[in-house]
Amino acid sequence: MKVLLIQPPFNKAMFGIGHLEPLGFEIIAASIKPRHDVVFLDMPIDHYLNATLEKVRPDVVGITALTVQASTAKQVAQEIKKYDPKIFIVVGGHHASMIPEDFNIPEINAIILNHGYICFPALLENLENGSDLRKVPGLALTGGSGLYFSPQQQIRTIEDMPLPDRSIALKYRKRYHIFNEGPYALISSAIGCPYHCTFCACWKVTNARYYVRTPESVVDELAIVDETRIMFADDNTFQDVKRALKIYDLIKARCIRKKYIVYARSDTIAKHPEVIEAWSEIGLDKIVIGFEVISDDDLKKFNKQNTLENNEKTIAILKKNGVLNIAHFLIRQDFNIKDFDELRRYVDKHDIWMPIFPVLTPLPGTDLWTEEKHRLLTDTFDLFDLFHSVLPTRLPLRQFLSEIETLYLHNYSIWRYIKKRLWQLLQIIKGRKIEKETGEILPLLPLIVLNRTFRVALKKTRRNHLVYLKNR
Repeated sequence: MKVLLIQPPFNKAMFGIGHLEPLGFEIIAASIKPRHDVVFLDMPIDHYLNATLEKVRPDVVGITALTVQASTAKQVAQEIKKYDPKIFIVVGGHHASMIPEDFNIPEINAIILNHGYICFPALLENLENGSDLRKVPGLALTGGSGLYFSPQQQIRTIEDMPLPDRSIALKYRKRYHIFNEGPYALISSAIGCPYHCTFCACWKVTNARYYVRTPESVVDELAIVDETRIMFADDNTFQDVKRALKIYDLIKARCIRKKYIVYARSDTIAKHPEVIEAWSEIGLDKIVIGFEVISDDDLKKFNKQNTLENNEKTIAILKKNGVLNIAHFLIRQDFNIKDFDELRRYVDKHDIWMPIFPVLTPLPGTDLWTEEKHRLLTDTFDLFDLFHSVLPTRLPLRQFLSEIETLYLHNYSIWRYIKKRLWQLLQIIKGRKIEKETGEILPLLPLIVLNRTFRVALKKTRRNHLVYLKNR
């Protein structure tokens, strides 16, 4: 069969700080080739949907979508059905798994729940044979009377997950980036997270279980990836410390020279600084950590199962090893001026050079969604990009947005960079040695680019909110 896989375009309100390769689709492609012909269309880059349909003439189209892309995914499905009503359209991805009802529209035939590489081959086989799709595990079939859910298939291991077929996105690969750096390749070495944070749904996909690939298979994949920048697409790469150190040993033994970004928790790093010490030797460049808040009481509210002490130990460990800390701090809707000021001072005090300030958003599937969905200001998911507030704010909205803008522009300001460099120069003049932990800062050019990026993003965010309020 001819299969067209589509990454839908971003909606006009959405802002992001990167666009990464379609790892899920690449794994699905590997699971169905060479028996089926596969073509990939990355619509945030390549907008020619009708031309692609005309060229490929697909039997089946697969569409994936984040929550913030849900509306554009449905628009793409509608355009495809206009072109040819006989094309079978299936939608998957995180949003589809969390609230499949959102895709129960006439243009969509089926919804894949959770892991597509398990379900997709069986779906194609049943379509070819004309068999009953209700027997395909992991599907939700659409219909006017509601969704029909086939028996769900629980994941037991990811060792049977095929290596991604990166050739399907070959013509786009130089465009995959994050934080204005690239190209980046994605690698999935683990799935799931054993923790139960209220604002996150990652743990619900696997029922809080943590599945890993062997260190050998991870390093074998690293060795054949062309890109020199790698982002681990895991929810928690260093959860298994012994495994993380084994991967380090294998990368070092095989002399693989790349730069890495990983996600990790501060409690793991605080208890096992040797992981950061080891990985910084083999190219760990940046690490994404959800510090979330700046008090233990607030950590408990989000069921983070962590402490402020661990966060601050981790800050010091990363500085000592020259790893840039992409620290995430949640901006809550109950913030007042004092809360914004305290957060700004906290980031300054700990000299964090790549902070990110996502607005607290009740994403579908999270406990927060269950608690707060009745208070949503919008019935569309277009604003669920973590820059907009979809819940009422304590401060007037214009002031709330202005405070977020001040946070970003303060932390990514050229003046902050100059002051740091002047301080370092003063230490040198005084004959003092500049240690890594006091010298590691974001380089000037990325700082300038990110400053501009956030200016544009926040201006767009403010405009979207004002238009929305006017329409209300």
